[in-house]
Amino acid sequence: MVVKMDKIVKRQSRVGKKSVFFPKSVSVEVNGRNVLISGPHGVLSSSVSPLISLFIVEQKVEVTVPDFNKFSSRLQGTTRALIQNMVHGVSVTYGKTLQLIGTGYKAEVLDSCVHLFIGFSHPVIVPIPLGVRVSIPPASKGTLISIEGVDKVQVGQIASTIRSFRPCEPYGGKGVRYHDEIIKRKEGKSGKNSK
Repeated sequence: MVVKMDKIVKRQSRVGKKSVFFPKSVSVEVNGRNVLISGPHGVLSSSVSPLISLFIVEQKVEVTVPDFNKFSSRLQGTTRALIQNMVHGVSVTYGKTLQLIGTGYKAEVLDSCVHLFIGFSHPVIVPIPLGVRVSIPPASKGTLISIEGVDKVQVGQIASTIRSFRPCEPYGGKGVRYHDEIIKRKEGKSGKNSK
């Protein structure tokens, strides 16, 4: 089977050719290779590859590729996804919730840092980056950590960092996990011997 190269080169990204719609509360400015997106929850900026062109038409952003090739087609989809994430972040914000499971496990927010008491002989201190809000719901008694911010990558990174200090183990289920995470439990030796 022979495939013509021109058909492969001119194939657009399915994600990249979709328009990014933004509400009236969000403003998008394109200045050369830089894009600035501001909304009710904050401001985000990013630089765009020279292989990509951005156009604003009414309330939507069009991501185009003047010179199609395999690499630029991939960049088109990535750039479109990043702009969509930025629009969503400044208009709605992103959030992650972590749950601490274990006897005496709790978290506190002090001096722009998260103090984790997760079974070590000392508290684990994680600095909170600028633009991210971390809170402990009072009803949870320190067992829930709520993380919010406009930058999807930043919110996901700090949540992943906190979780990495004590991931949930599969036998007792103790550790730090995402609120909607499902831990595959394993049966211990005592369970096997009882059968």
